[in-house]
Amino acid sequence: MGLSTAAIATEQLQQVLRIQPSEEAAFSNKSLIEDWFQQSPFFMLKSQSRFDFPNFPETQKVFHVLYFEWDQDEARLKALFNGLILLGQAPGVVLEFQKELNTYALKYYAHNATSVLVYLQKLELYLMKDLRFKQVLSSYLIQERKHQQSQSLLHRELFAQ
Repeated sequence: MGLSTAAIATEQLQQVLRIQPSEEAAFSNKSLIEDWFQQSPFFMLKSQSRFDFPNFPETQKVFHVLYFEWDQDEARLKALFNGLILLGQAPGVVLEFQKELNTYALKYYAHNATSVLVYLQKLELYLMKDLRFKQVLSSYLIQERKHQQSQSLLHRELFAQ
């Protein structure tokens, strides 16, 4: 009992399109993106993979996948970050939040590494600006509260019976 022609073709197609981990995936040379993750105050790199396409060596493409999570639990920043990645991403960048694992997956081709780094730096800049704004606003609100209390005390002393 043999396989049909369609089944054989499907099996061959699946073998051709199968992405296999690269044998050269030793990460002895750290990329700029890995360095960025090490220096980032927000994120921690959990794992990474690197794939090539052995069935199509002429393309000379290398695909990277990095998994990362928040270094500390910042619910407000996390919501902002998730909103920013939903607004749009740079060409050649796929950044997804995996809710069930509470991690992010960053996927890109090696030749797009510079645009990925620029995109990540812009996201970090937005997060830093948001933190700075919240610190200034908090400081202002504290000062305003103190001013209101002193005004209230002064008002009570002036109009005391």
